[in-house]
Amino acid sequence: MFIGTYYHSLDEKHRVAIPKSFRTELTPGSVITYGLDGCLFLFPSDSWNRLVEKLQTLPLTSKPARDFLRLLTYHASLVDADQLGRTLLPANLLELAHLTKEIVFAGHTIALLAAGAEVVGIDQDADILELATKRIQEAGYSKHFTPMHASFADALSSARLPDASYQGILFDLGVSSFQLDTPSRGFSFRFDAPLDMRMDQSLTVTAKDLVNGLGKKELTELFLTLGEEKQAGKIARAICERRHKLPIETTGQLASLIERTIGKSSRIHPATKVFQALRMAVNSERDQLKAALPSALSKLAVGGVFALISFHSLEDQIIEDFFAKTPALTPLYPNAISPSIAEIHANPRARSAKLRVGKKL
Repeated sequence: MFIGTYYHSLDEKHRVAIPKSFRTELTPGSVITYGLDGCLFLFPSDSWNRLVEKLQTLPLTSKPARDFLRLLTYHASLVDADQLGRTLLPANLLELAHLTKEIVFAGHTIALLAAGAEVVGIDQDADILELATKRIQEAGYSKHFTPMHASFADALSSARLPDASYQGILFDLGVSSFQLDTPSRGFSFRFDAPLDMRMDQSLTVTAKDLVNGLGKKELTELFLTLGEEKQAGKIARAICERRHKLPIETTGQLASLIERTIGKSSRIHPATKVFQALRMAVNSERDQLKAALPSALSKLAVGGVFALISFHSLEDQIIEDFFAKTPALTPLYPNAISPSIAEIHANPRARSAKLRVGKKL
């Protein structure tokens, strides 16, 4: 059995190096396959055989059992590692687990440009805007694209964007894969990096400032309100006790403290909700969204379409309330649209997405 934490790295041939301590277990017949939560599972041959035998004893009338067996076996591939422990990952596993070296930027924008639209692209993260603009140039659409470095709220309240002139507005909210997968940005507990979480690097307050500066009451309220963390008080107390000795400066320090404080009780990491709350607070995400919604409607032409993709219930509730209280905006679908099973399978980070679409009357 493999135990421990391992951060992958791919070489130019898309080979992943398996840690030396694991290689002794890799007997002929070892298998790598796609598993739960967008992860790859690596099984020594005897463990794989026992697992398959156990799954095959489950009743075929059980759809969850059939689905899980299909999930594991359909993408399974034999491990063929060289003396350095490097094994070539099949293309389907690279794609499913998002282990490619290329991160896709401006996917929605390029689709709109390809359909003939003129697009103003707004992002408060200068790094993402630069990378997206470069990809759009490479795709040959730069003449029809105008990049704008700003938050939604600031851009849509600006005179630079004329009122009632846009046929469609799309909000793609939340944190991006680029931000999550770039350790120095400090958004993820998968890496031990400075506690930052600023989408706009010109902002002055970081997650480190909040963690080390807010009182126990303020931290508790923050984790409850923006993270919906039931053990907010316990976590806030542990943070205050720790920082009396040493400041909490990195994502790893904070995540480890939370895990020691409340333990693991589900498949998601115990620090997930606290990290969400800190990120939302640092970037004023709820306030930005509330300010941007009426501004966006004013920029939309009559008959124009307003589409919004959110990734957690707090954002979706604000959007749903805005639709309900705005007579000039009629929903095109009665409820929020969720990703299909196939979409989630291809992109696990989309599992919590909600799409709401309205038309301006």
